[in-house]
Amino acid sequence: MKNIFSNPILASSISRFKSTKKLGMTPGSIVYTGEKKVEAIKITVTDFGESVERQEISSLDELPPQKEGKRWLHISGLHDTDLLKKLGNQFSIHSLALEDIVNTNQPAKIEEFEDYLFIISKISTLDVENNQLTTEHISFILLHNMVISFQETATGHFEPIWRRLENPKGRMRQFGADYFLYTLLDVIVDNYFVAIDALNDQFERLEQEVISNPQQWHVEEIHKLKRKVIVLRKSVRPLREVVNTLMNGDIELISSRIDVFLRDLYDHTIQTIDSLDTQRDLVSGLMDTYLSQVSHRMNEVMKVLTIMSTIFIPLGFLAGLYGMNFEYMPELHFRYGYFVLLGFMFAAVVSMILLFRHKKWL
Repeated sequence: MKNIFSNPILASSISRFKSTKKLGMTPGSIVYTGEKKVEAIKITVTDFGESVERQEISSLDELPPQKEGKRWLHISGLHDTDLLKKLGNQFSIHSLALEDIVNTNQPAKIEEFEDYLFIISKISTLDVENNQLTTEHISFILLHNMVISFQETATGHFEPIWRRLENPKGRMRQFGADYFLYTLLDVIVDNYFVAIDALNDQFERLEQEVISNPQQWHVEEIHKLKRKVIVLRKSVRPLREVVNTLMNGDIELISSRIDVFLRDLYDHTIQTIDSLDTQRDLVSGLMDTYLSQVSHRMNEVMKVLTIMSTIFIPLGFLAGLYGMNFEYMPELHFRYGYFVLLGFMFAAVVSMILLFRHKKWL
């Protein structure tokens, strides 16, 4: 799983470095471009139909024969390329597909092979406490009555799927493997909705802070929020095309029985993209709001300083006038001249303050 926002500049540099690992290699070279997130690859086998049997195995040699019904083979961890090569040989998976499975920079895509369907997707999670967005590379292979999924880490994104399999009357137990693939993709899209809701909460909180008391650090927070929206949008847009192909691609392994579910999934991807487009515009507007608030605050400061300067201009003039060292100035010998001058200054200050209030400048 890649951490996107602990240090955006460093993350971008690491991404460029990882993309150079495969320079000069032949197509189909299986090189893991991500970071090792788990010590040992975890393989989970779930057979379901009339009953459900779930077990973890340490190697493909322990893979039991498939019984009647459907099978879900889930692999957590992509760094063991030897295991993936063995899996490719066992299920006749093309080397180009295996290459994309371990290439964490590969965006979402769908490709139909002779005996199976290959899909790549991204799943994003927003850690609200640490204010970090993580994205994870996930791949699926749909065969007849079998789905193989590949995930970078052993996160619990698909735990709801296992719980739903316990329901003997559920559609996953009654429908085919294509419907099970749909449920996995639906979980991914649902995670986007969760991340978008969290971003909405962050935006509303940040907007209130910017309006009430704009600070310099708000600029960095706005840019981080905008980058999160861009990353999410970049992940979900290709997924829309994947779902559209599943829905309209006349794929042999996809039955017309799940068309209505795929249409619903497609609508959800459209909603996520629309929501992200709206958020992107709102975040851009938030920067304009920040600049406007800072400018308004500066104008208020300048107004106060200008009013104070305007008040002291005539006072300074009078003080300078009677501070000149001329020998003959009749007012200097007037017994009450000092008090008259103070009274005149006071009257001038009060008059200007009343004028400013009348003009609604104060």
